[in-house]
Amino acid sequence: MLLREGADSWDLNRALLANTQWLQAQGMPMRGLRIRDGSGLSRGNRVTSRTLAALLWRMAQHPLGAYYQASMAIAGRRGTLRRYWRGTSLQGRFWGKTGTLRGIRALSGILETSNGPRYVSMIANGALDPKPVMGRILQETQRLSRCPSWSAALRQPDGLG
Repeated sequence: MLLREGADSWDLNRALLANTQWLQAQGMPMRGLRIRDGSGLSRGNRVTSRTLAALLWRMAQHPLGAYYQASMAIAGRRGTLRRYWRGTSLQGRFWGKTGTLRGIRALSGILETSNGPRYVSMIANGALDPKPVMGRILQETQRLSRCPSWSAALRQPDGLG
């Protein structure tokens, strides 16, 4: 419903086209992106971690970005992340969305670090319990020195920085 409401059309094809056009206008990496429904539950959907991280960065710049972030679960506090990483440096410092299909776990979000926010996206295929590994990756990311900004990376012709 959100896809259709955002596109101001209840026709799925029109809503998909409007969504794709908006993403292109925002400069999102489109390679590998395929949207088949608005829920993300269709196995026909395809999205890369690069596109998700770029969208998170772009939404942080958007006038309604604070509302977007406020809609996310918070590690150790609320939503689908309320039981994740309690008592760690991630508690209350990672806002994100989880995704689950049979054999696939995904996590994307905003990680608060001493050097500012990091926009991250991870996908685990076939892992039995990826939550601890994802948590360790996020904690290591918190400890890393500042990396090049997404804006610099997005200005490069290949988007790789």
